[in-house]
Amino acid sequence: MKKLILRINIMYYKRKKEYYEKDTLVIIGNGFDLWQGISSGYSDFRKYYLSHRDSILKRLHISPKEYYSDKTGRIIVTDVEIVYGNPFDPAELGNDFWGDFETSLANIDADMLNFFFGKEESDLRRMKKSIRNANRILREAFCGWVSSLSPRKRNKAFDFGDNCVFINFNYTDTLVRYFNVDPMNEFHIHGEAVDKKSIIFGHPFHPQIPEPMLYNLGGRFRGLFWVEKARFETDKHVDDNIKYLCLFLAHQGIFPEMITNIYVLGHSMSLPDVAYFSFLENAVNGNLFTEEAEKHKKVDPDDLEELDLRLQYAISHSKTNRVLSEETAAEQDAVNRRYGLEKAAMDVEFDRLTRKIFGIDSKAPDPAKETCVLEKPGGATWHISCYSDRDRKWADALMQEFGCSSYHLYSSIDECLAAMKNPL
Repeated sequence: MKKLILRINIMYYKRKKEYYEKDTLVIIGNGFDLWQGISSGYSDFRKYYLSHRDSILKRLHISPKEYYSDKTGRIIVTDVEIVYGNPFDPAELGNDFWGDFETSLANIDADMLNFFFGKEESDLRRMKKSIRNANRILREAFCGWVSSLSPRKRNKAFDFGDNCVFINFNYTDTLVRYFNVDPMNEFHIHGEAVDKKSIIFGHPFHPQIPEPMLYNLGGRFRGLFWVEKARFETDKHVDDNIKYLCLFLAHQGIFPEMITNIYVLGHSMSLPDVAYFSFLENAVNGNLFTEEAEKHKKVDPDDLEELDLRLQYAISHSKTNRVLSEETAAEQDAVNRRYGLEKAAMDVEFDRLTRKIFGIDSKAPDPAKETCVLEKPGGATWHISCYSDRDRKWADALMQEFGCSSYHLYSSIDECLAAMKNPL
Protein backbone atom coordinates (compact mmCIF):
# COMPACT_ATOMS: atom_id res chain seq x y z
CA MET A 1 0.00 0.00 0.00
CA LYS A 2 2.81 2.44 0.86
CA LYS A 3 4.46 1.90 -2.53
CA LEU A 4 1.15 2.61 -4.29
CA ILE A 5 0.65 5.84 -2.33
CA LEU A 6 4.16 7.01 -3.09
CA ARG A 7 3.69 6.29 -6.80
CA ILE A 8 0.48 8.33 -6.90
CA ASN A 9 2.23 11.03 -4.87
CA ILE A 10 4.84 11.46 -7.63
CA MET A 11 2.08 11.74 -10.24
CA TYR A 12 0.35 14.41 -8.17
CA TYR A 13 3.38 16.67 -7.87
CA LYS A 14 4.13 16.36 -11.57
CA ARG A 15 0.69 17.83 -12.32
CA LYS A 16 0.46 20.29 -9.46
CA LYS A 17 0.57 23.37 -11.72
CA GLU A 18 -2.46 22.13 -13.68
CA TYR A 19 -4.66 21.95 -10.59
CA TYR A 20 -8.21 23.33 -10.68
CA GLU A 21 -10.24 23.50 -7.51
CA LYS A 22 -13.00 20.90 -7.81
CA ASP A 23 -16.23 20.86 -5.87
CA THR A 24 -18.51 18.73 -8.11
CA LEU A 25 -18.42 14.93 -8.26
CA VAL A 26 -20.07 13.25 -11.27
CA ILE A 27 -20.87 9.53 -11.04
CA ILE A 28 -21.33 7.75 -14.36
CA GLY A 29 -23.35 4.52 -14.54
CA ASN A 30 -24.37 2.09 -17.24
CA GLY A 31 -27.44 4.15 -18.07
CA PHE A 32 -25.12 6.89 -19.32
CA ASP A 33 -23.67 4.59 -21.99
CA LEU A 34 -27.15 3.32 -22.85
CA TRP A 35 -28.15 6.97 -23.25
CA GLN A 36 -25.35 7.24 -25.80
CA GLY A 37 -26.66 4.27 -27.77
CA ILE A 38 -24.17 1.70 -26.45
CA SER A 39 -25.54 -1.84 -26.10
CA SER A 40 -24.18 -2.35 -22.61
CA GLY A 41 -26.99 -4.25 -20.86
CA TYR A 42 -26.58 -7.72 -19.34
CA SER A 43 -28.90 -9.09 -22.03
CA ASP A 44 -26.32 -7.91 -24.57
CA PHE A 45 -23.58 -9.67 -22.64
CA ARG A 46 -25.63 -12.88 -22.71
CA LYS A 47 -25.82 -12.67 -26.51
CA TYR A 48 -22.08 -12.07 -26.71
CA TYR A 49 -21.34 -15.01 -24.43
CA LEU A 50 -23.50 -17.44 -26.40
CA SER A 51 -22.13 -16.35 -29.78
CA HIS A 52 -18.47 -16.40 -28.66
CA ARG A 53 -18.54 -19.36 -26.29
CA ASP A 54 -16.93 -21.86 -28.66
CA SER A 55 -14.07 -19.55 -29.64
CA ILE A 56 -13.45 -18.70 -25.99
CA LEU A 57 -13.19 -22.39 -25.06
CA LYS A 58 -10.68 -22.95 -27.85
CA ARG A 59 -8.64 -19.92 -26.82
CA LEU A 60 -8.50 -21.07 -23.19
CA HIS A 61 -7.95 -24.74 -24.15
CA ILE A 62 -11.02 -25.83 -22.17
CA SER A 63 -13.11 -28.75 -23.41
CA PRO A 64 -16.92 -28.43 -23.50
CA LYS A 65 -19.07 -30.87 -21.50
CA GLU A 66 -21.33 -33.29 -23.34
CA TYR A 67 -24.48 -34.69 -21.74
CA TYR A 68 -27.61 -36.50 -22.82
CA SER A 69 -31.01 -35.33 -21.66
CA ASP A 70 -34.24 -37.30 -21.98
CA LYS A 71 -36.00 -34.04 -22.82
CA THR A 72 -33.64 -32.38 -25.27
CA GLY A 73 -31.28 -35.16 -26.34
CA ARG A 74 -27.58 -34.43 -26.70
CA ILE A 75 -26.54 -31.15 -25.08
CA ILE A 76 -23.20 -29.32 -25.03
CA VAL A 77 -22.48 -27.04 -22.09
CA THR A 78 -19.45 -25.54 -20.33
CA ASP A 79 -18.24 -25.37 -16.75
CA VAL A 80 -20.24 -22.13 -16.46
CA GLU A 81 -23.52 -23.99 -16.81
CA ILE A 82 -22.29 -26.75 -14.46
CA VAL A 83 -21.15 -24.44 -11.65
CA TYR A 84 -23.84 -21.75 -11.86
CA GLY A 85 -26.73 -23.95 -12.95
CA ASN A 86 -27.97 -27.44 -12.11
CA PRO A 87 -25.10 -29.91 -12.78
CA PHE A 88 -27.55 -32.85 -12.61
CA ASP A 89 -29.68 -31.34 -15.38
CA PRO A 90 -27.38 -28.93 -17.27
CA ALA A 91 -28.92 -26.44 -19.63
CA GLU A 92 -28.45 -22.91 -20.90
CA LEU A 93 -28.59 -20.47 -17.99
CA GLY A 94 -31.80 -18.48 -17.82
CA ASN A 95 -32.81 -14.90 -17.11
CA ASP A 96 -32.44 -15.41 -13.37
CA PHE A 97 -28.67 -15.67 -13.93
CA TRP A 98 -28.13 -13.16 -16.73
CA GLY A 99 -30.71 -10.63 -15.57
CA ASP A 100 -28.58 -9.76 -12.53
CA PHE A 101 -25.29 -11.18 -13.71
CA GLU A 102 -22.86 -9.76 -11.17
CA THR A 103 -25.00 -10.68 -8.16
CA SER A 104 -25.49 -14.16 -9.65
CA LEU A 105 -21.77 -14.88 -9.33
CA ALA A 106 -22.26 -15.23 -5.57
CA ASN A 107 -25.09 -17.74 -6.02
CA ILE A 108 -23.28 -21.07 -6.18
CA ASP A 109 -25.08 -24.03 -4.63
CA ALA A 110 -22.18 -25.64 -2.78
CA ASP A 111 -24.25 -28.57 -1.53
CA MET A 112 -25.35 -29.51 -5.03
CA LEU A 113 -21.81 -29.24 -6.42
CA ASN A 114 -20.44 -31.32 -3.56
CA PHE A 115 -22.91 -34.12 -4.24
CA PHE A 116 -22.36 -33.88 -8.00
CA PHE A 117 -18.58 -34.12 -7.89
CA GLY A 118 -18.12 -36.28 -4.79
CA LYS A 119 -15.77 -36.11 -1.80
CA GLU A 120 -12.73 -38.15 -2.83
CA GLU A 121 -9.46 -36.40 -3.65
CA SER A 122 -9.85 -36.94 -7.38
CA ASP A 123 -13.45 -35.67 -7.19
CA LEU A 124 -12.37 -32.53 -5.36
CA ARG A 125 -9.66 -31.85 -7.92
CA ARG A 126 -12.29 -32.05 -10.68
CA MET A 127 -14.55 -29.71 -8.74
CA LYS A 128 -11.73 -27.21 -8.20
CA LYS A 129 -10.85 -27.30 -11.89
CA SER A 130 -14.47 -26.87 -13.00
CA ILE A 131 -15.02 -23.85 -10.73
CA ARG A 132 -11.76 -22.30 -11.92
CA ASN A 133 -12.65 -22.89 -15.57
CA ALA A 134 -16.13 -21.40 -15.11
CA ASN A 135 -14.69 -18.14 -13.86
CA ARG A 136 -11.95 -18.10 -16.50
CA ILE A 137 -14.59 -18.47 -19.23
CA LEU A 138 -16.82 -15.75 -17.81
CA ARG A 139 -13.93 -13.35 -17.32
CA GLU A 140 -12.67 -13.90 -20.86
CA ALA A 141 -16.19 -13.36 -22.21
CA PHE A 142 -16.86 -10.28 -20.10
CA CYS A 143 -13.56 -8.60 -20.97
CA GLY A 144 -14.06 -9.36 -24.65
CA TRP A 145 -17.59 -7.96 -24.53
CA VAL A 146 -16.72 -4.64 -22.86
CA SER A 147 -13.86 -4.22 -25.35
CA SER A 148 -16.39 -4.52 -28.20
CA LEU A 149 -18.75 -1.82 -26.92
CA SER A 150 -19.05 1.34 -28.98
CA PRO A 151 -21.70 4.07 -29.49
CA ARG A 152 -24.24 3.74 -32.29
CA LYS A 153 -25.12 7.41 -31.97
CA ARG A 154 -24.09 10.45 -30.04
CA ASN A 155 -26.49 12.60 -28.07
CA LYS A 156 -26.03 16.34 -27.98
CA ALA A 157 -22.74 17.36 -26.40
CA PHE A 158 -22.48 18.66 -22.86
CA ASP A 159 -19.56 20.64 -21.52
CA PHE A 160 -18.62 19.63 -18.01
CA GLY A 161 -16.81 22.37 -16.12
CA ASP A 162 -13.22 22.28 -14.87
CA ASN A 163 -14.63 22.01 -11.36
CA CYS A 164 -15.87 18.46 -12.08
CA VAL A 165 -14.23 15.20 -11.12
CA PHE A 166 -15.64 11.87 -12.36
CA ILE A 167 -16.17 8.39 -10.94
CA ASN A 168 -16.95 6.18 -13.91
CA PHE A 169 -18.51 2.76 -13.22
CA ASN A 170 -18.36 1.94 -16.95
CA TYR A 171 -15.41 0.48 -18.84
CA THR A 172 -15.74 2.65 -21.95
CA ASP A 173 -14.02 5.91 -22.93
CA THR A 174 -17.30 7.71 -23.66
CA LEU A 175 -16.52 10.71 -21.45
CA VAL A 176 -13.09 11.31 -22.96
CA ARG A 177 -14.03 10.60 -26.57
CA TYR A 178 -17.39 12.37 -26.80
CA PHE A 179 -17.46 14.87 -23.94
CA ASN A 180 -13.84 16.06 -24.03
CA VAL A 181 -13.27 15.21 -20.39
CA ASP A 182 -9.64 15.26 -19.27
CA PRO A 183 -8.74 11.60 -18.58
CA MET A 184 -6.78 12.76 -15.52
CA ASN A 185 -10.09 13.91 -14.01
CA GLU A 186 -11.80 10.55 -14.56
CA PHE A 187 -11.48 7.51 -12.31
CA HIS A 188 -12.64 4.17 -13.73
CA ILE A 189 -13.43 2.53 -10.42
CA HIS A 190 -13.88 -0.92 -12.02
CA GLY A 191 -11.19 -0.64 -14.68
CA GLU A 192 -11.12 0.18 -18.39
CA ALA A 193 -11.83 -1.86 -21.51
CA VAL A 194 -8.39 -1.00 -22.94
CA ASP A 195 -6.70 -2.74 -19.99
CA LYS A 196 -8.06 -6.25 -19.57
CA LYS A 197 -6.23 -6.81 -16.27
CA SER A 198 -7.85 -3.75 -14.72
CA ILE A 199 -11.44 -4.92 -15.29
CA ILE A 200 -13.40 -5.63 -12.10
CA PHE A 201 -16.87 -7.16 -12.02
CA GLY A 202 -18.78 -9.25 -9.54
CA HIS A 203 -20.77 -9.07 -6.31
CA PRO A 204 -20.07 -7.36 -2.94
CA PHE A 205 -21.07 -10.20 -0.62
CA HIS A 206 -17.88 -12.15 0.18
CA PRO A 207 -14.80 -9.92 0.71
CA GLN A 208 -13.44 -12.09 3.51
CA ILE A 209 -10.77 -14.72 2.83
CA PRO A 210 -12.21 -18.28 3.02
CA GLU A 211 -11.57 -20.08 6.28
CA PRO A 212 -8.41 -22.27 5.97
CA MET A 213 -9.98 -24.74 8.42
CA LEU A 214 -12.48 -25.77 5.73
CA TYR A 215 -9.61 -26.89 3.50
CA ASN A 216 -7.85 -28.67 6.35
CA LEU A 217 -10.95 -30.67 7.27
CA GLY A 218 -10.97 -32.25 3.79
CA GLY A 219 -13.83 -34.11 2.10
CA ARG A 220 -16.95 -32.08 1.41
CA PHE A 221 -15.59 -29.29 3.63
CA ARG A 222 -12.79 -28.86 1.12
CA GLY A 223 -15.37 -28.70 -1.64
CA LEU A 224 -17.05 -25.92 0.33
CA PHE A 225 -13.66 -24.21 0.60
CA TRP A 226 -13.35 -24.11 -3.20
CA VAL A 227 -16.81 -22.55 -3.46
CA GLU A 228 -15.94 -19.98 -0.78
CA LYS A 229 -12.72 -19.21 -2.63
CA ALA A 230 -14.68 -18.68 -5.86
CA ARG A 231 -17.03 -16.29 -4.06
CA PHE A 232 -14.04 -14.40 -2.67
CA GLU A 233 -12.39 -14.15 -6.10
CA THR A 234 -15.60 -12.88 -7.77
CA ASP A 235 -16.17 -10.28 -5.06
CA LYS A 236 -15.58 -6.68 -6.18
CA HIS A 237 -13.65 -5.95 -2.97
CA VAL A 238 -15.36 -2.60 -2.64
CA ASP A 239 -13.28 -1.51 0.34
CA ASP A 240 -10.08 -1.81 -1.69
CA ASN A 241 -11.63 0.12 -4.57
CA ILE A 242 -12.70 2.87 -2.17
CA LYS A 243 -9.07 3.27 -1.08
CA TYR A 244 -8.00 3.64 -4.71
CA LEU A 245 -10.77 6.22 -5.12
CA CYS A 246 -9.40 8.19 -2.17
CA LEU A 247 -5.95 8.10 -3.76
CA PHE A 248 -7.42 9.43 -6.99
CA LEU A 249 -9.16 12.28 -5.17
CA ALA A 250 -5.99 13.07 -3.26
CA HIS A 251 -4.17 13.10 -6.60
CA GLN A 252 -6.61 15.86 -7.59
CA GLY A 253 -5.70 17.79 -4.43
CA ILE A 254 -9.06 17.18 -2.76
CA PHE A 255 -10.67 15.04 -0.13
CA PRO A 256 -14.35 14.05 -0.29
CA GLU A 257 -15.31 16.69 2.29
CA MET A 258 -14.59 19.38 -0.33
CA ILE A 259 -17.41 18.18 -2.61
CA THR A 260 -20.51 20.39 -2.62
CA ASN A 261 -22.56 18.66 -5.34
CA ILE A 262 -22.80 15.04 -6.49
CA TYR A 263 -24.47 14.18 -9.81
CA VAL A 264 -25.47 10.55 -10.46
CA LEU A 265 -25.95 10.02 -14.19
CA GLY A 266 -27.39 6.69 -15.31
CA HIS A 267 -26.50 4.66 -12.22
CA SER A 268 -29.29 2.66 -10.58
CA MET A 269 -27.40 2.63 -7.26
CA SER A 270 -28.16 -1.10 -7.14
CA LEU A 271 -27.16 -3.48 -4.38
CA PRO A 272 -23.70 -4.48 -5.71
CA ASP A 273 -22.60 -0.82 -5.58
CA VAL A 274 -24.55 0.53 -2.60
CA ALA A 275 -21.43 0.53 -0.39
CA TYR A 276 -19.76 3.11 -2.66
CA PHE A 277 -22.65 5.53 -2.27
CA SER A 278 -22.86 4.94 1.46
CA PHE A 279 -19.15 5.71 1.73
CA LEU A 280 -19.44 8.91 -0.32
CA GLU A 281 -22.33 10.24 1.76
CA ASN A 282 -20.30 9.63 4.91
CA ALA A 283 -17.11 10.99 3.37
CA VAL A 284 -18.54 14.30 2.12
CA ASN A 285 -19.73 14.89 5.68
CA GLY A 286 -16.19 14.48 7.01
CA ASN A 287 -16.33 10.81 8.02
CA LEU A 288 -13.70 9.41 5.66
CA PHE A 289 -13.58 6.03 7.38
CA THR A 290 -15.60 4.62 10.26
CA GLU A 291 -13.29 3.23 12.89
CA GLU A 292 -14.60 -0.29 13.40
CA ALA A 293 -11.42 -1.18 15.29
CA GLU A 294 -12.76 0.45 18.47
CA LYS A 295 -16.05 -1.42 18.09
CA HIS A 296 -14.40 -4.83 17.64
CA LYS A 297 -11.18 -4.42 19.63
CA LYS A 298 -12.31 -6.90 22.30
CA VAL A 299 -12.96 -9.61 19.72
CA ASP A 300 -10.39 -12.37 19.35
CA PRO A 301 -10.76 -13.76 15.81
CA ASP A 302 -8.91 -16.92 16.89
CA ASP A 303 -11.34 -17.65 19.71
CA LEU A 304 -12.81 -21.14 19.22
CA GLU A 305 -16.38 -19.90 19.60
CA GLU A 306 -15.79 -17.21 16.97
CA LEU A 307 -14.14 -19.75 14.65
CA ASP A 308 -17.04 -22.17 15.09
CA LEU A 309 -19.56 -19.45 14.21
CA ARG A 310 -17.62 -18.56 11.06
CA LEU A 311 -17.42 -22.21 9.99
CA GLN A 312 -21.14 -22.61 10.61
CA TYR A 313 -21.73 -19.53 8.46
CA ALA A 314 -19.82 -21.10 5.58
CA ILE A 315 -21.91 -24.25 5.91
CA SER A 316 -25.28 -22.54 6.38
CA HIS A 317 -24.98 -20.30 3.34
CA SER A 318 -23.73 -23.06 1.04
CA LYS A 319 -27.17 -23.21 -0.53
CA THR A 320 -28.40 -20.44 -2.81
CA ASN A 321 -31.92 -20.41 -1.32
CA ARG A 322 -31.04 -20.37 2.36
CA VAL A 323 -33.43 -19.06 5.04
CA LEU A 324 -32.08 -16.47 7.45
CA SER A 325 -32.62 -17.10 11.15
CA GLU A 326 -31.29 -15.89 14.49
CA GLU A 327 -28.58 -18.56 14.26
CA THR A 328 -27.40 -17.53 10.80
CA ALA A 329 -27.53 -13.88 11.87
CA ALA A 330 -25.13 -14.67 14.73
CA GLU A 331 -22.85 -16.47 12.29
CA GLN A 332 -22.93 -13.50 9.91
CA ASP A 333 -22.06 -11.20 12.82
CA ALA A 334 -18.99 -13.31 13.59
CA VAL A 335 -17.84 -13.07 9.97
CA ASN A 336 -18.41 -9.32 10.02
CA ARG A 337 -16.45 -8.98 13.25
CA ARG A 338 -13.42 -10.70 11.78
CA TYR A 339 -13.55 -8.76 8.54
CA GLY A 340 -14.33 -5.49 10.34
CA LEU A 341 -11.30 -5.88 12.58
CA GLU A 342 -8.98 -6.49 9.63
CA LYS A 343 -10.49 -3.68 7.56
CA ALA A 344 -10.46 -1.11 10.35
CA ALA A 345 -6.74 -1.40 10.95
CA MET A 346 -6.11 -0.91 7.22
CA ASP A 347 -8.50 2.06 7.08
CA VAL A 348 -6.90 3.97 9.92
CA GLU A 349 -3.38 3.45 8.59
CA PHE A 350 -4.43 4.30 5.04
CA ASP A 351 -6.11 7.53 6.14
CA ARG A 352 -3.06 8.58 8.15
CA LEU A 353 -0.60 7.87 5.32
CA THR A 354 -2.59 9.57 2.56
CA ARG A 355 -3.18 12.73 4.58
CA LYS A 356 0.47 12.86 5.57
CA ILE A 357 1.89 12.26 2.09
CA PHE A 358 -0.49 14.57 0.25
CA GLY A 359 -0.34 17.23 2.93
CA ILE A 360 -4.11 17.48 3.31
CA ASP A 361 -5.59 17.59 6.81
CA SER A 362 -9.36 17.92 7.14
CA LYS A 363 -8.95 18.80 10.81
CA ALA A 364 -6.76 21.80 10.00
CA PRO A 365 -8.29 23.45 6.91
CA ASP A 366 -6.71 26.30 5.03
CA PRO A 367 -8.69 29.44 5.96
CA ALA A 368 -7.72 31.00 2.61
CA LYS A 369 -9.99 28.57 0.78
CA GLU A 370 -13.59 29.72 0.56
CA THR A 371 -14.78 26.16 -0.03
CA CYS A 372 -13.17 24.97 3.19
CA VAL A 373 -14.75 21.65 4.08
CA LEU A 374 -15.37 22.38 7.76
CA GLU A 375 -17.03 25.71 6.95
CA LYS A 376 -19.50 23.96 4.63
CA PRO A 377 -22.46 22.63 6.67
CA GLY A 378 -24.63 19.71 5.61
CA GLY A 379 -22.25 17.85 3.30
CA ALA A 380 -23.03 17.68 -0.44
CA THR A 381 -26.28 17.96 -2.37
CA TRP A 382 -27.08 14.89 -4.49
CA HIS A 383 -28.66 15.13 -7.95
CA ILE A 384 -29.82 11.70 -9.18
CA SER A 385 -31.22 10.73 -12.57
CA CYS A 386 -33.84 7.96 -12.37
CA TYR A 387 -34.74 5.78 -15.33
CA SER A 388 -38.04 4.53 -13.91
CA ASP A 389 -40.45 4.98 -11.02
CA ARG A 390 -38.86 1.93 -9.43
CA ASP A 391 -35.43 3.60 -9.61
CA ARG A 392 -36.89 6.78 -8.14
CA LYS A 393 -38.40 4.93 -5.17
CA TRP A 394 -35.16 3.03 -4.60
CA ALA A 395 -33.01 6.20 -4.74
CA ASP A 396 -35.40 7.99 -2.40
CA ALA A 397 -35.34 5.13 0.10
CA LEU A 398 -31.55 4.87 -0.14
CA MET A 399 -30.96 8.56 0.52
CA GLN A 400 -33.23 8.40 3.55
CA GLU A 401 -31.42 5.28 4.76
CA PHE A 402 -28.12 7.19 4.49
CA GLY A 403 -29.62 10.04 6.50
CA CYS A 404 -29.17 12.44 3.58
CA SER A 405 -31.74 15.25 3.47
CA SER A 406 -30.24 17.27 0.60
CA TYR A 407 -31.02 15.49 -2.67
CA HIS A 408 -33.03 15.92 -5.86
CA LEU A 409 -34.39 13.21 -8.16
CA TYR A 410 -34.75 13.75 -11.91
CA SER A 411 -36.68 11.79 -14.52
CA SER A 412 -33.79 11.67 -17.03
CA ILE A 413 -30.09 12.30 -17.55
CA ASP A 414 -30.93 15.35 -19.67
CA GLU A 415 -32.98 16.84 -16.84
CA CYS A 416 -30.20 16.13 -14.35
CA LEU A 417 -27.59 17.78 -16.61
CA ALA A 418 -29.86 20.80 -17.01
CA ALA A 419 -29.80 21.15 -13.24
CA MET A 420 -26.02 21.18 -13.36
CA LYS A 421 -26.06 24.15 -15.74
CA ASN A 422 -28.87 25.83 -13.81
CA PRO A 423 -28.35 24.83 -10.17
CA LEU A 424 -31.34 25.03 -7.86
